[in-house]
Amino acid sequence: MEHNVSIDSLLEYNSSITNPDVIFAGQTITIPDAKGETFRVSAYTAGYESTGKQPGDPGYGITASGTEVQEGETIACPPSFSFGTEVYIPYFDKTFTCEDRGSAITKGRMDVYMEDLDDALEFGVKELKVLY
Repeated sequence: MEHNVSIDSLLEYNSSITNPDVIFAGQTITIPDAKGETFRVSAYTAGYESTGKQPGDPGYGITASGTEVQEGETIACPPSFSFGTEVYIPYFDKTFTCEDRGSAITKGRMDVYMEDLDDALEFGVKELKVLY
């Protein structure tokens, strides 16, 4: 990714691409400007250790935006990011959607949802480039 732009962003900006596996010679592609900066990224789960909620509690596994948490998609972002904002993190080679908040998630912080507590603990905290 020479331009640090996700496939999802390219498709969003190029409605002429109907199949991302087929690009024709001479086809014009718009590469969107992506702002990027380094964030302190941690991981969280739906469990008690991260949210204070247990399975069966009201709101267990539900984000601040009202969606259900999904690994590889859900990320908690600071309030300066609107719900629905997509962010690409090259470390994961994934585009996440800002769907959640967290009391520790302030400017310069993000929290990636992971289903497994051991995976979240192993991930720890990393300084990562984030494109949005």
